[in-house]
Amino acid sequence: SFNLFIKKQIIQIIIFCFNKLKPIFRTIQNPLSHSWIYNLADSHVVLQYLAWVTYSLFLMCFAAGFANMVSIQATGSGIPETKTSLRGVMLQEYFTFRTLVSKVISLTCVLGSELPVGKEGPFVHVGSVCAALLCRFMSLFSGIYKNKARNEEMLTVGCAVGISCCFAAPIGGERTLTDYWRGFLSATFGAFIFRLLPVWNRQEETLTALYATKYRLDFPFDLYELPIFAAMGIVCGFGGAFFVYLYGKISLFVKKQKAKNSFLMKNCFLYSALVSVLISTLTFPPGFGQFMGGRLTKKDSLISFFDNRTWSNHGIVADFDNDDHLAAWKHPQANVFIILSVFIIMKFWMSALSITLPIPCGSFVPIFVIGAAFGRLVGEGLATLFPDGFNVDGHIYHIVPGAYAVIGAAALAAGVTHTISTGVIMMELTGQINYTLPILISVILANMVSQSLQPSIYDTAIRIKKLPYLPMLSWGHREKYNIYVEDFMKRDVRYITLNSTYRDMIKILRSGNLKTLPLVKSAGTNTHIHTQYTLISHLLYSCKIDPAPFQLVEHTSLHKTHTMFSVLNLDYAYVTSIGRLIGAVSLKELREAIEGCTPADGVRLRPVLSTFRDRGVRGTRTETIALHQLLEHQISRSGLKRGVLYTDCSLNAMGIKRSSPSLVG
Repeated sequence: SFNLFIKKQIIQIIIFCFNKLKPIFRTIQNPLSHSWIYNLADSHVVLQYLAWVTYSLFLMCFAAGFANMVSIQATGSGIPETKTSLRGVMLQEYFTFRTLVSKVISLTCVLGSELPVGKEGPFVHVGSVCAALLCRFMSLFSGIYKNKARNEEMLTVGCAVGISCCFAAPIGGERTLTDYWRGFLSATFGAFIFRLLPVWNRQEETLTALYATKYRLDFPFDLYELPIFAAMGIVCGFGGAFFVYLYGKISLFVKKQKAKNSFLMKNCFLYSALVSVLISTLTFPPGFGQFMGGRLTKKDSLISFFDNRTWSNHGIVADFDNDDHLAAWKHPQANVFIILSVFIIMKFWMSALSITLPIPCGSFVPIFVIGAAFGRLVGEGLATLFPDGFNVDGHIYHIVPGAYAVIGAAALAAGVTHTISTGVIMMELTGQINYTLPILISVILANMVSQSLQPSIYDTAIRIKKLPYLPMLSWGHREKYNIYVEDFMKRDVRYITLNSTYRDMIKILRSGNLKTLPLVKSAGTNTHIHTQYTLISHLLYSCKIDPAPFQLVEHTSLHKTHTMFSVLNLDYAYVTSIGRLIGAVSLKELREAIEGCTPADGVRLRPVLSTFRDRGVRGTRTETIALHQLLEHQISRSGLKRGVLYTDCSLNAMGIKRSSPSLVG
C-alpha cells in the first residue's frame, strides 16, 4: 500500500508539472509565435531581421544544448537506432526515460524554430521509447514482457503509433507491423486521440483529414495524365537518390570535422547556431525569402501547394488577399515558376544540411514539402501549356495543379525512404482516394529508381553511425544467385557432442567468448546436428536451449540467405551438408559477403568456388556414400519398403543437386 501511495503521488506531480508547462510548450511550438515576434518590429527592417534570426537561434541553441546535456541519444531521427533494435541488436540507452524527456522538450523547441526539419522520425522514436518503458513497467506484473520477442512486438507497435500520431494515418503506420490487429488497434486509437485534441481545444469543428482537399470527384484525372504521373515518379526517384547522396556527403564531412576536433565542432552550440543563422537569413521575408515563400510555415506551404486553384492564371493570382498565405507566392518581379523553382532548390540543400544538426529532427516532412512544390511546378506548367484542359467526349476537364502536388509529395518521400506506405499516408493526409492509382504508380516507380541508385536515408544513417545492420541487396544483378553460403560461411565451428564430458565442455567454453554452441551427434565425418534436452539441462541448466536451430544447406544462394535472415529476423544459422555440420553463418559473415568483397551498389564479384561449380563439380564419392547411408537410415526408421523412387524435388529439399535423375534405395 505504501508503494502504491508513492506511485500515485509521483503521477500527480508529473501531471501538475505538465499542466504548468503546457502553455509554455504550446507558445514555443506554435509557428505563429515566430511571425508574431517578427511583426512586432514592423517599423524597421533591421529590427525585423534581428527578431527573425534571434528567435530561431535561441530555440535551436536551447534544443541542441538540452539534448546533448540530458541525453545525447535524443539527437537525430531515432529511426536508424530503432530499426537496429528491431533487427535484434537492442540499444538500451536509446530507450530510457531520460531520452524520452530530452527528445520531447528538444523537439518542441526545434519545431518552433521553423527550420526545415521534420517530426516523423522523432515521433517514431518517442513511440518506441514509450513502448519500451511500458514493457519494463508491465514486466513487474507479468513475466511475458521480459520475453525478447514480446519486446520487439511492442517496439514495432510503438513505431506504428508514432507514425499514426504524426500524420493521423493509422493505416500507413500499420504497414510497419507484423502483429496486425493489435498494432492496428493501437495506431487507430493514437490517431483518433491526435485528431480529437484540436476539437477539444476548439481549434477545429470536427474530425477531418489533416490536409483536406477539395478536388473534383466525378472525373479526377484523365488517362493522358498517367504517363505524366509516371514520369514524375521517375524524376522523384532520381531526386530522392540525390538527396540521400547529398545528406551522406554532408554527414561524413561533419563526422570528419568532429574527429579533427575543429573549432566549429568543439561544442554542440556553434554548428547549430551557424546553420540556424544561415537559414534564417536566407528565408528572411523582406530579403531573399520573398522569392521562396520565406514567411510561410511548412504546414502553410503544404496547404497552399494542395490548393485546387491554378496560380499561373494571372486573374486568380491577382485576387489573392495580402493576408492570405497564398500571397507569399505572388511577386511583382517574378512569376510563380521562378518562385517555385527557387523554393525547391533552396529547401533541398537546406533540408539536407539541417538534418545533420545535433538536435532531434526528421527528414520526412521537409521532403514532403519539396515534393509537393515539385508537383505544383509540374501542374502549373501543364496548366499553362493546356489552358483549356483535356477534351474528353466533348467535355472539358481542366488540369488541377494541386493534385500533382499530392502525387509529387508522395513520390519524393518514397524515393528518399524506400517505402510504399508513403502513398497510403498521403491518401490519409489529404482524404484523396480517387488518386490512388496515380499515387501508387509514382511511388512504385520512384522506389525502383531510387533503390537502384542509393540506399534509403535511414540505411545511410545506419552506415554512417556504424550501427550493426543487414545491408540490402540491389536488384537486377544475377551474380548474387551464383554466390552460395559455403563461399562465405565460417568453417571453424566449436561444438559439443553427445559423448562430451564436463571437462570438455568447460574447455570449449573457456576457449573464447562463445554465445551459442551446437550439439551434434558425434564428431568426425558424421557430425549431425542433434538436440537433446537432458544433456544440456544437467550440465548447463542456466543456458537457453534452441530445440530447432535454423539450418541452411551449403548450396543456398546469397540472395536466399539474405531473404531468410531479413524475413525471419535471424542472428545466425548453421550450414549442413547431408545432415553434417560444416559451418555457421552470422550477420557478420553475411554483411561482409555483401559489402566486403563486392562494390557498394550490389553483388557483382564472383568467388573462387563459383568457378568450380560452373565446371560441373557437384560432389565426390564420399558424399554419395554418405547419401546412401542417410537414405538407408531414413528407410529403417520410417519402415518403408525398398525400391522407393526419390525424385528431384525430394533430393533438392535435402540440399542435394545432380545433373540427372537416378533410382535410389
